Amino acid sequence: MSRLFYLIPLLLFGFQTIAQKGAITITGQVTDSLQVPLPQANIILKKGNAIITYTTTDQNGHFEIKAEKDTYILKVTYLGYQSKQVKLSGKDSYKKLMIKLNPVETALDEVVLNTKILDIITKKDTLIYNLKSLTDGSEMTLKDVVQKLPGMRIDDNGKITQNGKPIDKVLINDKEFFNGQHQMATENISADMIKSIKFYQRYKTEFDSKTANSIRALNVDLKDAYKHKITGKITAGISQNQHYKAHANVFKFTKNANLALITDANSLGQKALSLSDYIDFTGGIERYAVGQLHIGNIDIDETSIPAFLLKDDNVKSRDSKFAGLNLVIEKKHQYKFSGFYLVNLVNQSAYQNVKNTYNNGQTTNNELVDNGQYLIFNTYTSLKYKLSSRNLLSFLLTTNLQNDQISNENRYNNEVIFNKTHKPSYNFGVNCHFSRNITDSQIWDTNFFINSYKKNRNYQLNANFPFLDYLSITDTNSHSYFDQLKNNYHFQTGLTFYKGQNRINFKIGSDWLNDELANQITTNFPNNQVTGHRQDHFVGAKIKLNRLQWHLSTEIQGHYYRSKVLNNLYDDFYILPNLSFTYLFNLNHHIDFYYNYGLEELSMQKRLNHYYFNDFETLKRSRISNRQLFLPKHQLFLTYDNFIKKSQLYYDVILSYTFKPQYLQEKLNYITPQLAYYDQILMSPSKSFNSDININLGIIKHHFLSYENHFATELKNTFIDNHTQPYQYQEIWHDFSIYSRYKKFFFNWSIGLKLKDRFIKYPNINRQTFFNSEKYYLSLHGKQKQIKWRLNAGYESLSFAMNDPIFKIDSDIQYQINKNFILTLKGNDILNLNKPEYYHLSINENYMSVNRTANLPGYIALLLTYNF
Repeated sequence: MSRLFYLIPLLLFGFQTIAQKGAITITGQVTDSLQVPLPQANIILKKGNAIITYTTTDQNGHFEIKAEKDTYILKVTYLGYQSKQVKLSGKDSYKKLMIKLNPVETALDEVVLNTKILDIITKKDTLIYNLKSLTDGSEMTLKDVVQKLPGMRIDDNGKITQNGKPIDKVLINDKEFFNGQHQMATENISADMIKSIKFYQRYKTEFDSKTANSIRALNVDLKDAYKHKITGKITAGISQNQHYKAHANVFKFTKNANLALITDANSLGQKALSLSDYIDFTGGIERYAVGQLHIGNIDIDETSIPAFLLKDDNVKSRDSKFAGLNLVIEKKHQYKFSGFYLVNLVNQSAYQNVKNTYNNGQTTNNELVDNGQYLIFNTYTSLKYKLSSRNLLSFLLTTNLQNDQISNENRYNNEVIFNKTHKPSYNFGVNCHFSRNITDSQIWDTNFFINSYKKNRNYQLNANFPFLDYLSITDTNSHSYFDQLKNNYHFQTGLTFYKGQNRINFKIGSDWLNDELANQITTNFPNNQVTGHRQDHFVGAKIKLNRLQWHLSTEIQGHYYRSKVLNNLYDDFYILPNLSFTYLFNLNHHIDFYYNYGLEELSMQKRLNHYYFNDFETLKRSRISNRQLFLPKHQLFLTYDNFIKKSQLYYDVILSYTFKPQYLQEKLNYITPQLAYYDQILMSPSKSFNSDININLGIIKHHFLSYENHFATELKNTFIDNHTQPYQYQEIWHDFSIYSRYKKFFFNWSIGLKLKDRFIKYPNINRQTFFNSEKYYLSLHGKQKQIKWRLNAGYESLSFAMNDPIFKIDSDIQYQINKNFILTLKGNDILNLNKPEYYHLSINENYMSVNRTANLPGYIALLLTYNF
């Protein structure tokens, strides 16, 4: 640990030598020649030809801009008035400015052209999107709007990313909206409600500690008509195959409070939650803890994930019922309460049949029927209270309850196994944080949390044959279980010193984890119980330097770990550094660099490697040497993006490289010829590289070209036939599209091609596999008076399987009957209305396989919506 403390005086010395320019505030008012205030006038602060920042006047014509002390040009524009430029070069220039604009005689079209602003404007760390330029009025939901914003993407799980990086929160009128569950906003906030959209690169509120890490947030400001009163909608409908949908939203957005209630029930197969949402839920209180930036827990167990989150449309039926409540209450300078509460009940049925025909004429038939009921209940409650102007106290409570009940029927030729599984679990956490401003330049923070996690699995097997013969048991039924209880305690305190916009932080703390596992693999086998303990004591220092044009952050932590499992003691010391740097060339042009040396924590379940046919006693005898607790890894990230207004070019590049000196790899071990279990073996090394490129370019008037590229490769060692073999994985896909952005034409369109290639190679044994797919797609959308419509069509061919090409057409037609009622005709996969199964044919050296999988058929639904 002494190595760390040698570095602290150097950090302090560097911090004391920081020089900084003085900050200024430029205020003023814009009026016409008759002294009438001009609201929403454009205020642009320039230095030479470079735009430094941008704002607009309020309803009384007032504005305020903050910048570093320098010489500037302040340009003011307003529709129908002559623009004016004011030179700012001294202290007197920064006082309240009175700017008068004179009307012009120019034609309206000329005025609009001359006062046009950028599609994207950066105001310090905030991106402001010009929705009038970027949208055409055919958008139905916030999702449609976000997908048209340069740099913004929505992935398959409904998560919003900006320049390839995830958005932490979606805000409505600068207040939290279901925290990280983005699709609650993107699917339920209609496009007609939206006034403006901003992206905050570093978002904080007055109720966040000054030392707290800022987050990336997307703020949606609503039109005044949707504020200070109860609004919402109720939707009900039925499809041609007698499936139903009922949906309701109730909103109330005021200056000091936001209320949102969302309910949904449908048998169309639609899901209210995504896999990413579930991973967020199960992260517990540790997701929100302060200071654990270097440790990632890799205790993700696929058997705990509800099956409906792992399947798309490849199920026989899915019935979902969902309710969500979001509440934010805020009193300025006193307190802020925020919370969301979600419950989701899903009934799902799946079916699969695999028939293999071998070269000798023999056939096998395997049929699997799966029925499950899945319940998820998740809560997040936060209270932040200002004890005084210098003291802030905050509490956070999270819960996640899950209850899965599954029945499986597996038929192999004439043999049948019935399996009933019950998997209840809970995750409960509480966090307390106190912050005190000792002086204006010194802040003390203390954080404490407790997290408790319990998981149970109970299995009941029945068969029409003695399937346990290889265990010397002739029974045709068996009961087994697996239990886990994990408690985590964390304490941290720190002191932060500020000098202008720069700061240095010192922290010290400890983290304790107790993990208890118990299992029984069959009814007649003994119970096994194992307890593990882990301690983490850490100290760290962090420096942040902020300038108008660049930001630098560097941190170093020292961690001392102790772990005890199966009476084996393991301890070690790690020094973990990281570095991030951002340079702003101008408002819409910057580069980011990030390096991190971190650790992946192996949970005790991973270290003990519990599988159904593995008992802990055998593990104690055969493998006690692997006591590794953490696996180190190096990560490098580079992001570059630019927006050039003149050529309407937007592009960003994201590069990442990960190096793991050691990693876990599964190996199949046999106890007897019939009984086998998987072992976790430490291998070395592993290298991976990823790149993403996004380009949008204006080619001719109202027409744009889009190109997206993703490349990923991984090199490591794996086990093939129980022998170590080099393994190489490579994936690359291209997405080309051309789209239009007309304002007055009756529709817009996009057409594109998506190519995917995957390559797996084992060089030593000359084995390799290729996967290829081509997807052509067309999208049309438009608006004519009271009608909004869109049509999406796709054709996909898969070269790695002998499947028929996949054609898919989705459509939406909305008719505004009157102010309150909307009639929607919604079509999903309308070419496959009567196709409940998909066939997959594959051929290899020994046999031909026909895979028949149940699939949700397409539907056409008629929906009636009442807006209030």
